[in-house]
Amino acid sequence: MNEDITVVIINIILFAQSYYSIWFDYDSFLLNDNKLLVFHSFDDVQNYCMHKYNKKANVWTLNFDETTISDCSLFLDKWNVVGDIAKTLNCDFVGNKDSCTNLYSKFVYGANLPTMNNTDKKYIPSFDKEELRQIANVTNDMTRVLKLALEIDAPQ
Repeated sequence: MNEDITVVIINIILFAQSYYSIWFDYDSFLLNDNKLLVFHSFDDVQNYCMHKYNKKANVWTLNFDETTISDCSLFLDKWNVVGDIAKTLNCDFVGNKDSCTNLYSKFVYGANLPTMNNTDKKYIPSFDKEELRQIANVTNDMTRVLKLALEIDAPQ
């Protein structure tokens, strides 16, 4: 494995359970037999990274049981992770469709990234009724994709 590759452990919290997976270069996930490789303990995934890649990986926790759109950066992080899981598994995700491009852009601007907003003035997006409906669709589809990827049927 290339030493320059970035390896990040993603701790996905869903239905009050923690699942750990490995994200490479912020765009694809580790698979095993065309399924998302999932660990159920932090120690197991960290040991795997040490054994397989000879390095400890940073851990990033995303709690999908809590959904808020007031933190655009956090919502965008969740959207990106699920989008990459869907691409890795070659499955559909409504958030990856062109129809969501404008909504996605609104979250990007709302994250007020220094590379995009170098002023003291922060952009706080407001969402109309149709955008709130789209956000609900994206959020519901995040859960669907995660349930598929993590191979869970319902809340535990």
